[in-house]
Amino acid sequence: MAAARILIVDDDVILLEVLGRTLSRQGYDVLLASHPREALAIVREQASIDVVLSDVVMRQMLGTELVREIAQISPRTAFLFMTAGPAQMADGIAVLRKPLSIQDLTSGVRAALEQSAQSQMDLPIRRISSSKTATLRPPIRYS
Repeated sequence: MAAARILIVDDDVILLEVLGRTLSRQGYDVLLASHPREALAIVREQASIDVVLSDVVMRQMLGTELVREIAQISPRTAFLFMTAGPAQMADGIAVLRKPLSIQDLTSGVRAALEQSAQSQMDLPIRRISSSKTATLRPPIRYS
């Protein structure tokens, strides 16, 4: 069985790298995006993203706006937020409080994966074709 694919989005590049390495060591296929537009391009280009872990507050776009756009492209993707601010549910999505412990991170991702697996069973398969392609650097992948 293939490893679950996690896309992490945060404009704090150091935190992004640390989270990527941590989840990669847990056996996940990890993609990193340092800004929301890069995340959207990755979602459009990848076959499937199981979970998007996104910061709530970023310079280009709020995490809540980002997940709304990703949900339109990839309705089977589950979401998990992280923030240094108050950790309250946002748009019905769980929020992890920064700084993150490894235990909170991995249990949050597992819960989001369970949600993703449930939506895989609930949604009919739909094909998406697009003639638009993004010309961005390849996503950073930890394996």
